[in-house]
Amino acid sequence: MILVVSALAEELAPLAKRIAGRRRVPAPHGVAASGLEGRLGGVTLRLVATGAGHARASSGLRRLLEGDGWCCERMILVGVAGGLDPRLAKGDVVRVGRVLRLDAAGEIATAPAERRLGGDAGGLALTVDRIVAAASEKESLWRRLGEPRAAVVDMESFHWVTTLAELAAPPDHTILRAVSDAAEVSLPSFLPHCVGAGGEISRARVAARSLTSPSSVPALLRLRRDVHAAAVRLADAVEGLV
Repeated sequence: MILVVSALAEELAPLAKRIAGRRRVPAPHGVAASGLEGRLGGVTLRLVATGAGHARASSGLRRLLEGDGWCCERMILVGVAGGLDPRLAKGDVVRVGRVLRLDAAGEIATAPAERRLGGDAGGLALTVDRIVAAASEKESLWRRLGEPRAAVVDMESFHWVTTLAELAAPPDHTILRAVSDAAEVSLPSFLPHCVGAGGEISRARVAARSLTSPSSVPALLRLRRDVHAAAVRLADAVEGLV
Protein backbone atom coordinates (compact mmCIF):
# COMPACT_ATOMS: atom_id res chain seq x y z
CA MET A 1 0.00 0.00 0.00
CA ILE A 2 1.11 3.54 -0.78
CA LEU A 3 -0.02 6.23 1.64
CA VAL A 4 -0.61 9.65 0.07
CA VAL A 5 -0.71 12.45 2.65
CA SER A 6 -1.57 16.13 2.29
CA ALA A 7 -2.45 18.97 4.62
CA LEU A 8 -5.77 19.85 2.94
CA ALA A 9 -8.43 17.65 1.38
CA GLU A 10 -8.54 19.99 -1.64
CA GLU A 11 -4.98 18.95 -2.48
CA LEU A 12 -6.09 15.31 -2.80
CA ALA A 13 -9.50 15.82 -4.47
CA PRO A 14 -8.41 15.36 -8.12
CA LEU A 15 -6.42 12.23 -7.23
CA ALA A 16 -9.36 10.85 -5.23
CA LYS A 17 -11.54 11.00 -8.35
CA ARG A 18 -9.09 8.79 -10.25
CA ILE A 19 -8.91 5.82 -7.90
CA ALA A 20 -11.22 2.85 -8.42
CA GLY A 21 -13.25 1.06 -5.77
CA ARG A 22 -13.10 3.98 -3.36
CA ARG A 23 -14.02 3.31 0.26
CA ARG A 24 -13.74 5.33 3.44
CA VAL A 25 -11.21 4.24 6.06
CA PRO A 26 -11.44 5.62 9.62
CA ALA A 27 -8.33 7.64 10.45
CA PRO A 28 -6.53 7.37 13.80
CA HIS A 29 -7.72 9.66 16.57
CA GLY A 30 -6.34 13.17 16.17
CA VAL A 31 -6.15 13.14 12.37
CA ALA A 32 -8.36 15.75 10.74
CA ALA A 33 -10.22 13.57 8.25
CA SER A 34 -10.98 9.95 7.43
CA GLY A 35 -8.93 8.23 4.76
CA LEU A 36 -9.99 7.12 1.30
CA GLU A 37 -8.71 3.84 -0.13
CA GLY A 38 -8.82 2.54 -3.68
CA ARG A 39 -6.69 1.32 -6.56
CA LEU A 40 -4.80 3.20 -9.23
CA GLY A 41 -2.91 1.35 -11.92
CA GLY A 42 -3.15 -1.87 -9.97
CA VAL A 43 -1.67 -0.31 -6.84
CA THR A 44 -3.57 0.26 -3.60
CA LEU A 45 -3.52 3.88 -2.49
CA ARG A 46 -4.75 5.32 0.77
CA LEU A 47 -5.33 9.08 0.80
CA VAL A 48 -5.61 11.22 3.91
CA ALA A 49 -5.40 14.90 4.85
CA THR A 50 -3.99 15.71 8.29
CA GLY A 51 -5.07 19.36 8.40
CA ALA A 52 -3.04 22.47 7.63
CA GLY A 53 -0.14 23.88 9.59
CA HIS A 54 2.99 22.65 11.32
CA ALA A 55 1.23 21.29 14.42
CA ARG A 56 -1.13 19.02 12.49
CA ALA A 57 1.55 18.09 9.97
CA SER A 58 3.73 16.64 12.74
CA SER A 59 1.10 15.11 15.01
CA GLY A 60 -1.12 13.87 12.18
CA LEU A 61 1.72 12.13 10.36
CA ARG A 62 2.96 10.46 13.53
CA ARG A 63 -0.52 9.22 14.44
CA LEU A 64 -1.02 7.84 10.95
CA LEU A 65 2.22 5.88 10.98
CA GLU A 66 1.63 4.59 14.49
CA GLY A 67 -2.06 3.78 13.93
CA ASP A 68 -3.30 0.21 13.61
CA GLY A 69 -3.81 -0.81 9.98
CA TRP A 70 -1.90 2.17 8.58
CA CYS A 71 1.44 0.49 7.96
CA CYS A 72 2.60 1.31 4.44
CA GLU A 73 5.42 0.30 2.12
CA ARG A 74 5.79 3.77 0.69
CA MET A 75 4.58 7.30 1.35
CA ILE A 76 4.02 10.24 -0.97
CA LEU A 77 3.49 13.59 0.72
CA VAL A 78 1.89 16.21 -1.50
CA GLY A 79 0.70 19.79 -1.38
CA VAL A 80 0.53 23.13 -3.12
CA ALA A 81 3.18 25.78 -2.50
CA GLY A 82 4.19 29.29 -3.35
CA GLY A 83 6.85 29.69 -6.00
CA LEU A 84 10.15 31.31 -4.98
CA ASP A 85 12.19 30.51 -8.07
CA PRO A 86 11.04 32.93 -10.81
CA ARG A 87 11.61 30.22 -13.39
CA LEU A 88 8.74 28.16 -11.98
CA ALA A 89 5.30 28.66 -13.49
CA LYS A 90 1.91 28.04 -11.96
CA GLY A 91 1.27 24.29 -11.89
CA ASP A 92 4.91 23.23 -12.03
CA VAL A 93 5.61 20.25 -9.76
CA VAL A 94 8.78 20.12 -7.67
CA ARG A 95 10.10 16.85 -6.27
CA VAL A 96 11.67 18.00 -3.03
CA GLY A 97 15.24 16.90 -2.31
CA ARG A 98 16.10 19.19 0.60
CA VAL A 99 14.11 21.13 3.18
CA LEU A 100 14.92 24.23 5.23
CA ARG A 101 12.84 26.07 7.82
CA LEU A 102 12.55 29.78 8.50
CA ASP A 103 11.42 30.17 12.11
CA ALA A 104 9.55 33.05 13.73
CA ALA A 105 12.83 34.74 14.67
CA GLY A 106 14.01 34.67 11.08
CA GLU A 107 16.60 31.95 11.68
CA ILE A 108 17.08 29.18 9.13
CA ALA A 109 17.24 25.56 10.27
CA THR A 110 18.16 22.47 8.27
CA ALA A 111 16.10 19.30 8.33
CA PRO A 112 17.90 16.10 9.42
CA ALA A 113 20.49 15.46 6.72
CA GLU A 114 20.29 11.67 6.92
CA ARG A 115 16.75 11.67 5.56
CA ARG A 116 17.37 12.79 2.00
CA LEU A 117 14.38 13.13 -0.29
CA GLY A 118 14.35 12.66 -4.03
CA GLY A 119 18.12 12.62 -4.40
CA ASP A 120 20.53 15.46 -5.03
CA ALA A 121 18.56 16.57 -8.09
CA GLY A 122 15.48 17.35 -6.01
CA GLY A 123 14.33 20.90 -5.42
CA LEU A 124 14.75 22.85 -2.19
CA ALA A 125 11.64 23.72 -0.16
CA LEU A 126 11.56 26.44 2.48
CA THR A 127 9.01 25.86 5.24
CA VAL A 128 7.56 28.84 7.12
CA ASP A 129 4.87 29.05 9.80
CA ARG A 130 2.77 31.62 7.96
CA ILE A 131 1.56 32.47 4.49
CA VAL A 132 4.06 34.38 2.34
CA ALA A 133 1.69 36.63 0.42
CA ALA A 134 3.74 39.42 -1.16
CA ALA A 135 5.76 38.85 -4.32
CA SER A 136 8.44 41.14 -2.89
CA GLU A 137 8.85 38.89 0.15
CA LYS A 138 9.10 35.81 -2.05
CA GLU A 139 11.90 37.47 -3.99
CA SER A 140 13.64 38.51 -0.77
CA LEU A 141 13.53 34.95 0.59
CA TRP A 142 14.77 33.50 -2.70
CA ARG A 143 17.74 35.85 -2.80
CA ARG A 144 18.55 35.49 0.90
CA LEU A 145 19.13 31.76 0.73
CA GLY A 146 21.95 31.92 -1.79
CA GLU A 147 22.83 28.77 -3.73
CA PRO A 148 21.06 26.45 -3.99
CA ARG A 149 18.10 28.78 -3.70
CA ALA A 150 14.73 27.45 -2.56
CA ALA A 151 12.31 26.54 -5.33
CA VAL A 152 9.09 26.76 -3.28
CA VAL A 153 7.79 27.94 0.08
CA ASP A 154 5.30 25.89 2.11
CA MET A 155 4.06 25.31 5.66
CA GLU A 156 4.53 21.56 6.24
CA SER A 157 7.51 19.92 4.47
CA PHE A 158 10.12 20.57 7.19
CA HIS A 159 7.78 19.19 9.85
CA TRP A 160 7.02 16.09 7.78
CA VAL A 161 10.73 15.38 7.29
CA THR A 162 11.57 16.00 10.95
CA THR A 163 8.77 13.70 12.13
CA LEU A 164 9.88 10.93 9.77
CA ALA A 165 13.48 11.28 10.93
CA GLU A 166 12.39 10.66 14.52
CA LEU A 167 10.92 7.25 13.64
CA ALA A 168 13.00 4.11 13.99
CA ALA A 169 12.01 2.77 10.59
CA PRO A 170 10.26 5.36 8.43
CA PRO A 171 8.79 4.21 5.12
CA ASP A 172 10.33 5.25 1.83
CA HIS A 173 8.94 8.68 1.10
CA THR A 174 8.74 11.37 -1.54
CA ILE A 175 7.55 14.97 -1.24
CA LEU A 176 5.87 16.63 -4.22
CA ARG A 177 4.93 20.31 -4.27
CA ALA A 178 2.94 22.01 -7.04
CA VAL A 179 3.12 25.78 -7.49
CA SER A 180 -0.25 27.45 -6.89
CA ASP A 181 1.05 31.03 -6.87
CA ALA A 182 4.17 31.83 -8.88
CA ALA A 183 6.95 34.04 -7.56
CA GLU A 184 5.64 37.20 -9.23
CA VAL A 185 2.10 36.74 -7.85
CA SER A 186 0.98 38.50 -4.68
CA LEU A 187 -1.88 37.09 -2.62
CA PRO A 188 -4.30 39.26 -0.59
CA SER A 189 -2.25 40.97 2.11
CA PHE A 190 -4.56 39.90 4.94
CA LEU A 191 -4.02 36.15 4.43
CA PRO A 192 -1.00 35.94 6.79
CA HIS A 193 -3.25 37.31 9.55
CA CYS A 194 -5.66 34.41 9.05
CA VAL A 195 -3.18 31.79 10.25
CA GLY A 196 -3.45 30.43 13.80
CA ALA A 197 -0.68 29.61 16.26
CA GLY A 198 -0.43 26.04 14.96
CA GLY A 199 -0.17 27.16 11.35
CA GLU A 200 -3.79 26.33 10.57
CA ILE A 201 -5.68 28.62 8.18
CA SER A 202 -8.95 30.02 9.54
CA ARG A 203 -11.46 30.09 6.71
CA ALA A 204 -13.80 32.08 8.92
CA ARG A 205 -11.16 34.80 9.23
CA VAL A 206 -10.58 34.77 5.47
CA ALA A 207 -14.31 35.15 4.85
CA ALA A 208 -14.59 37.97 7.39
CA ARG A 209 -11.63 39.84 5.92
CA SER A 210 -13.01 39.48 2.41
CA LEU A 211 -16.25 41.14 3.52
CA THR A 212 -14.32 44.20 4.69
CA SER A 213 -12.07 44.10 1.59
CA PRO A 214 -14.41 43.23 -1.31
CA SER A 215 -11.71 44.12 -3.84
CA SER A 216 -9.85 40.98 -2.67
CA VAL A 217 -12.64 38.61 -3.71
CA PRO A 218 -11.47 38.16 -7.35
CA ALA A 219 -7.96 37.32 -6.12
CA LEU A 220 -9.35 34.80 -3.62
CA LEU A 221 -11.47 33.15 -6.31
CA ARG A 222 -8.44 33.04 -8.62
CA LEU A 223 -6.38 31.46 -5.85
CA ARG A 224 -9.05 28.82 -5.33
CA ARG A 225 -8.93 27.96 -9.05
CA ASP A 226 -5.13 27.92 -9.03
CA VAL A 227 -5.02 25.60 -6.01
CA HIS A 228 -7.33 23.19 -7.83
CA ALA A 229 -5.21 23.35 -10.99
CA ALA A 230 -2.07 22.66 -8.95
CA ALA A 231 -3.82 19.73 -7.26
CA VAL A 232 -4.59 18.28 -10.69
CA ARG A 233 -0.90 18.46 -11.53
CA LEU A 234 -0.10 16.72 -8.24
CA ALA A 235 -2.51 13.93 -9.19
CA ASP A 236 -0.69 13.60 -12.53
CA ALA A 237 2.65 13.38 -10.72
CA VAL A 238 1.43 10.77 -8.22
CA GLU A 239 -0.07 8.71 -11.03
CA GLY A 240 3.28 8.85 -12.80
CA LEU A 241 5.09 7.59 -9.69
CA VAL A 242 2.80 4.63 -9.05
